[in-house]
Amino acid sequence: MGPFGETWQNDQAYALELLAISVAICMLFFTIAFGLYRRQGQAASMIAAVTAVNRNVLLTYTVAGVALGPVFLPLIGAIQLPIYLQPLLVRWAIRHAHRADTQVP
Repeated sequence: MGPFGETWQNDQAYALELLAISVAICMLFFTIAFGLYRRQGQAASMIAAVTAVNRNVLLTYTVAGVALGPVFLPLIGAIQLPIYLQPLLVRWAIRHAHRADTQVP
C-alpha cells in the first residue's frame, strides 16, 4: 500500500476516488462470478466469486502493471482493502442469510 499511502498524504480526495474505483472493480468482478456460479448453490457461488475477484485483480495487475507502470501502483494499493475485507463481508453475508432463512415468523 506504499504508493497509496503517499497518495493519501498528498491528495486525500484522489485517494478516496481510487478507493471507490477499487471497490467498484471488486464488486463488478464479484457480481459477475456470483451470477455465473449461482446454480451451484449459494456457498459455492460465494467462494467462486471471492476467488474470481482475487484472481482477476492479480491478473490485471500483472498485465496492466507493465504497461502503466508507476501510475497504476496507487490503484493497486487502494484495491488491497476491498480484497482483504471481501472474505469477511461474504462470511457475514452468508451467516446473515442463513439466520434469516432459519427464523420462523
